[in-house]
Amino acid sequence: CILLCTTHQSNKMDVNNGSNTDTLLRHGPSPLLKRNSSIQRSCELSVKDTICAVRNNSNEIQSSEIKIGREIGSGAFGSIFKGTWNGKKCALKMLGKGTPTDSQHYLRHIVEIAIMNDLNYHPNIIQFYGACLDDVSAPIIVEELVDGPNLEEYLRPKRLGFNLGQAKIYAWALHLLGALEHLHNGRPSIKPKNLLVAEGGRTLKLIDFGLSKRIPRGGGAVCHRGSWELERRASMSSDDEGDGGGLASHTGRIGTPRY
Repeated sequence: CILLCTTHQSNKMDVNNGSNTDTLLRHGPSPLLKRNSSIQRSCELSVKDTICAVRNNSNEIQSSEIKIGREIGSGAFGSIFKGTWNGKKCALKMLGKGTPTDSQHYLRHIVEIAIMNDLNYHPNIIQFYGACLDDVSAPIIVEELVDGPNLEEYLRPKRLGFNLGQAKIYAWALHLLGALEHLHNGRPSIKPKNLLVAEGGRTLKLIDFGLSKRIPRGGGAVCHRGSWELERRASMSSDDEGDGGGLASHTGRIGTPRY
């Protein structure tokens, strides 16, 4: 990863063409799923089971415990607001008003709740505080509020050839790989927009698990904390296109802006 970052920083490799970086770090082909089967399999854990799992882990948050502040981000899925949970600053991820419960955006939201509910704390993964399930048709994800830009926003104003420094590149690469290792070698949606630059640039945090897939290992009830495998969907909405090669190329992007 360090070789990849420093090589690209010196403008000797174009990571926007994912072929070079994928060749370096590929561990085998990723399975691709058709759109319909991907959505169906991603929702093997039903809404009812997700609610059960959240409550079983004591991660249910009442609407009376949260206060919604100003909007800090939005997309096709809905919006993210600053807020407080029992006085503690937090981010509130909410679906757009009137989102159908059989829509892809709703299903992604449920999948994200299920996955985050199953994760233990890791310093390089956005911390999940819980979910407000008072209105099951519009659940709210309550998570850590990070005061910082995403990696794409951080790099966009930088000039070609600027130097982040090998120490920071090395640290950020380890942060990203540490987060992925914590996810049991799974594949969340990895792209610059889903990596937050936190603590004044000292930390990189992985966010957004709505494009991941949750698959139980073995049988048994789903209403418990267990070991799960994440798999990246092959079918993405237009808002998520252009990942440019996955982990390898995005590790390379840590060291340089687009041009």
